[in-house]
Amino acid sequence: MPRSRIIVISIILTHTTRIGTIMLKKYLMLLFCGFIANLYLTVCHANTTPLTSIAFYYGNNLPTNELKAFDVAVVIPNKDIDPDSYNTEESQLFAYVTIGETDNNAPYSGLPQQCLIGRNKAWEANIVDQRNPVCRKYYLDKIITPLWQRGYKGIFLDTLDSYRIPLKDKKARADHAKGLEKLIASIKKRFPKIKIILNRGFELLPKIHKDVYAVAAESLYRGWNQTQQKDVTVSANDRSWLLGQFNKAKKYGLPVISIDYLPLSATKEQMRTLAQKISTHGIIPWVTDGSLQSMGIGVIEPIPRTILAIYDGKTTASVNESGIQQFAAMPLNHMSYIIKFLDARKFAASNEILKGKYAGILMWLGSNYLEQNPKLQSWLIKQTRSHIPLVILDDLRSQLSPQFKKALGITINENVTTAKKVTITKQTKLIGYDTNPLPTVYNFTVLKVRNSQPQLQIKTNNGDISNAIAITPWGGYAINPFIVTELPDGQTRWVINPFTFFRKAFRLPLIPIPDVTTENGLRLMVVQIDGDGYVSKGEWHNASFAGDIMLRKILEKYKIPTTVSIIQAEVMQNGLYAKQATQLEATARKIFALPWVEIASHSFSHPFNWQLVEKSDPTDVAKNKSYYLPVKNYIFNINAEITGSINYINKYLAPANKKCKVFLWTGDTDPSAAAVALAYKNKVHNMNGGNTTITNAQNSIANIGPLGIYKGKYFQVYAPIQNENIYTALWTGPFYGFRRVIETFKLTDKPVRYKPIDIYYHFYSATKIASLNALKAVYDWALKQDVFNIYISEYTDKVLDFNNLSIARQGNSWLIRNHGDLREFRLPITAFPNFARSSNIVGYRKINNENYIHLGAKTTTRLETTETTSNTPYIVATNATVKEFNRQDDQVQFKLQGHLPINLTLANVQNKTLYCNNKELIGKPTSLYKKLYTFPGVTNVTCLLK
Repeated sequence: MPRSRIIVISIILTHTTRIGTIMLKKYLMLLFCGFIANLYLTVCHANTTPLTSIAFYYGNNLPTNELKAFDVAVVIPNKDIDPDSYNTEESQLFAYVTIGETDNNAPYSGLPQQCLIGRNKAWEANIVDQRNPVCRKYYLDKIITPLWQRGYKGIFLDTLDSYRIPLKDKKARADHAKGLEKLIASIKKRFPKIKIILNRGFELLPKIHKDVYAVAAESLYRGWNQTQQKDVTVSANDRSWLLGQFNKAKKYGLPVISIDYLPLSATKEQMRTLAQKISTHGIIPWVTDGSLQSMGIGVIEPIPRTILAIYDGKTTASVNESGIQQFAAMPLNHMSYIIKFLDARKFAASNEILKGKYAGILMWLGSNYLEQNPKLQSWLIKQTRSHIPLVILDDLRSQLSPQFKKALGITINENVTTAKKVTITKQTKLIGYDTNPLPTVYNFTVLKVRNSQPQLQIKTNNGDISNAIAITPWGGYAINPFIVTELPDGQTRWVINPFTFFRKAFRLPLIPIPDVTTENGLRLMVVQIDGDGYVSKGEWHNASFAGDIMLRKILEKYKIPTTVSIIQAEVMQNGLYAKQATQLEATARKIFALPWVEIASHSFSHPFNWQLVEKSDPTDVAKNKSYYLPVKNYIFNINAEITGSINYINKYLAPANKKCKVFLWTGDTDPSAAAVALAYKNKVHNMNGGNTTITNAQNSIANIGPLGIYKGKYFQVYAPIQNENIYTALWTGPFYGFRRVIETFKLTDKPVRYKPIDIYYHFYSATKIASLNALKAVYDWALKQDVFNIYISEYTDKVLDFNNLSIARQGNSWLIRNHGDLREFRLPITAFPNFARSSNIVGYRKINNENYIHLGAKTTTRLETTETTSNTPYIVATNATVKEFNRQDDQVQFKLQGHLPINLTLANVQNKTLYCNNKELIGKPTSLYKKLYTFPGVTNVTCLLK
């Protein structure tokens, strides 16, 4: 691990530096990240690809999104880390290896005793004798080889100079240096493609520089004193010496990295300033805290996009029902942020440093549990001191510890004079979003925070003043009932503007925002059918089963991407409807054979309450029958519900060229973490849940659901819009009620686009004339809009890409890395893509009051913005996926592939000719600078614009 060895004076005088507490104490969570900008691109002759950025992280919980911004991420190779699942062409994991020191932890515990020649007391580590061939062979066979086999294609060698502590004789030191050279040479000989980074080891470079990928060293300007546990200023003489060593390494064509230290209390601006100072020397800078447990700053600065959400699991039956998930998650998603939950009741104080890995902490307990947990209060104080914004949505009471109130500057006084009236004395534009605040004398508390910016101030007739909502030096807060309020008719309304409040309280930077509602300037549209009602019959004379009606009336008419599911127990032989099974299965085969239908499962027995039935006693058959469909001799089994139903569809219903790709959750759509994990294990996409039901009568963003929810380490994707069951009062009528989903489609598109179009319904919509006609009306309206039709599996891929992509700041541009599934980002209306200085940007379109930026097929994007529009040709909109896009001189080549006949709008083509599939096309002008091209019946085109 990067460690500055300050053994009183010897670190500076001997210029010896080290990295790491060497996997000690179960590998302390240490973080090092380094990044070199393009201006430092130096091709290392030992490898074909240049190192442009690097990160070091030694904790157990990898901040994967942030690390993905770097070419290389060095980690302690713990058993729970899988390099193969991480590695891409753009970013790879390297393994940390301490080569000069070791402790008794695996894999070093088997090192022969004869290899230990001394002790580093400052770091409580044993020193290894690399002069001994036995020791070198152990490292090669027992440490390096297993790492390579596990998927690590590079290693970071630490503590190369530790031998200087026990070996004082000049010859002994020279012999040890030769031993190190032999070890490195043997590693490279066994694994010619392995990439090796050294921590110092400058004296070895004349002999082994061709085997080395890069060289790192600590403390160019700021060092770390291990004995005193504080950062220190490096002297001018020591800096001059280190610069000289770096310059020697550069002459070998090696990238060089400097790791410097500032306290956790340092601001991002202080860290950036130091990083820029280091970079002026042509050195890759990395500035972090002395323990390297936080995500530091280099030339590239990853933007953390995770909010740690703390709720009270005792007062909330399911995290789905928490205020954070119901109300706060959607606005945060819309601003690009991901929610990770922590149950306050399960909180255990942790030494993990959140700085650089989390955008903030959001606490909405709905209880007074914070007052009862001084450890939680102390932990929160620690995080605020390292500049992790804290936002509290709850009551704040006087029982908070004096330490907590002092640290956050909180003054609370509940013992106020009895008042008869409370009035508002200050209300900013942040307040009154959906409804205005209605203060009362009930539970009035004097609340103030030092140096805060009050947003809502209330006052009693006796002169007592309280700041009910404020932006504070540590974040912000809003107390009940001024967060969301419930109206007499049961509707919920936001009092605060959550977008503005969260942006200010969390200090959220303006960044390109990933968007899953749109692609290539068109609103995404999905269609999904849950299997319920498949066996019901149409309610008219001689009507057939709903499955057959839906096939003839809807699926064969609307030939667009549609995801269709069935419930196994209702369709299969020997199921609930055994006499009709042959006919039911035959219809399912016809549906699944349609080229535009994607196959899904809706479980085996349609559980109504997933977590309740999963926790119940499986032998209590009578009770459990109320939890799912009454299948004879069946006892609930999660494997049968998910794996079994998928296998049944694939074996008996799916055509030879298709497989089941999606699992649509049933009933309450609140599966356990184990159930969601099983869907991922079966390699199918999962969806359903959420509560997007906004209508003209319930017009509040409180009725728009988030993207989904993490269940353990896996993500349950929510349906973008709710189904017809909600619009028909749980299928009690009116049965034409699904027409009102058009209101939802409109309100989630303007004035802000929050959701794609999702026509989500059940087979029972085919059983009534009113519901069937409503369904047709919904289809007809949706298909008249500017839409891009995709499958549910494609939409869920975009949501998962949203969660996993990385955004980093690099000078005046943004570096975006993802899986290539999410292709749209939003910018302010005043920001346009600078095509000449960007890459993988194919176009943009103004939608509402934002610019939607279209990405190409590559997984790395560089985006630089400008305040002016461009004369460069670009894609305004198309309903096809961009498979390739290349600009060369004044020509543009691209390939498009869609599910439906392609429409394409290009800008700045007035003086150019478009050839597609070797034919010249004449576009229809739609404005002065734009033309529309249509391709009747064509879903794949290769085009040249010149």
